[in-house]
Amino acid sequence: MNKFSGIVYAMLSSATFGLIPLFTLPLIGSGMHTPSIIFYRMLVSVIMLAVLMIIRRQSFRVKARQLLTIFVLSIFYAATSLLLIESYLYIPSGIATTISFLYPVAVTLILFFGFKQRISPATLIAIVLSIVGVFLLSGTSGNASFQPVGLLCVITTIFTYSTYIVGINKTSANQVNSLTLSFYVLLFTCLFFAINVLVRGRLEPISTPLQLGSLLLLGFIPTVLSNLFLLLALKRTDSATVSLFGCMEPLTALVVGVSVFGEELGIIKIAGAALIIFAVIMVVIKTKND
Repeated sequence: MNKFSGIVYAMLSSATFGLIPLFTLPLIGSGMHTPSIIFYRMLVSVIMLAVLMIIRRQSFRVKARQLLTIFVLSIFYAATSLLLIESYLYIPSGIATTISFLYPVAVTLILFFGFKQRISPATLIAIVLSIVGVFLLSGTSGNASFQPVGLLCVITTIFTYSTYIVGINKTSANQVNSLTLSFYVLLFTCLFFAINVLVRGRLEPISTPLQLGSLLLLGFIPTVLSNLFLLLALKRTDSATVSLFGCMEPLTALVVGVSVFGEELGIIKIAGAALIIFAVIMVVIKTKND
C-alpha cells in the first residue's frame, strides 16, 4: 500500500507540473521574459512553503550534512530547468521535450549499475511505451532550426534530473521531512535563478494583477504542490517507478492545450496519449498485484 500511495503522489506531481503552460503563457503574453518568470516562480514558492511550515510549526532545522546534500541536489534541479529552457532556443521544443523524457532510462541505469537494483520487465516495457507516447505527443517541426548547442543542453538535462531523482531517493536527504526538504530545494533553486537574473539583465517588475495572479498560481500548483508530491513519492517507492510517471506531465499539458488554448487534437497525439495511459495502467496493475 505504501508503494501504491507513492505511485499516486508521482502521478499528482507530474500532472500538476504539466500545468506550467497554463500559468506561464499569460505571463509571456503580458511581456514578461523567462528569467524573471522563473525567478518569481521560485520566490513565490519559497515564501508559500515558509508560511505553511510556520503555520504547521514545522522545524526548519536540518543537519549540516543533509543541508549540504540538499544544496548539491538543488544544483542539479536548477540546472535541469535552466538547460531545458535554453534548449528551446536552439532546437524544436518537441524534440527537446522527447529527449528530456529519456531520463527514466538514465534513472534505471543508475539504479542498476550504481545500486545493483533490478527493474522488472513490466516497468521497462512501460518506460519504453511512455517515451514513445511522449514523442507522439510532442511532435516536431521540420522548418525549425537545429543547433548542436541545443542538443547538448537537453541531453545534459537527462543526467541532471535523473541524478536529482536518484539522489533524493538514495541519500540522507530522504530522511528530511518532505515540507522541509521541499523548502530548501526551492530556496537554493531560487538563489541560483536570482544569480541568473543578475547576470543576464535586470529583473522585470510585476506590473499588473494578471501577472501577480499568474505568478501566485505558478508558484503554488506546478511548483510547491508538484515538488511536495514528488518528494512524498520518492519516500514511498523507487526512483525508476517515480520517473516513469513523469510522462503524465505532457499528457496534462495536452489536455490544457486542447481545452484552454484551443490546440488541435490529431490522431497522432491521441495515439501518444493512449500509449502513456496504457503504460501507467501496466505499472498500477503490477503494483496492486505485488
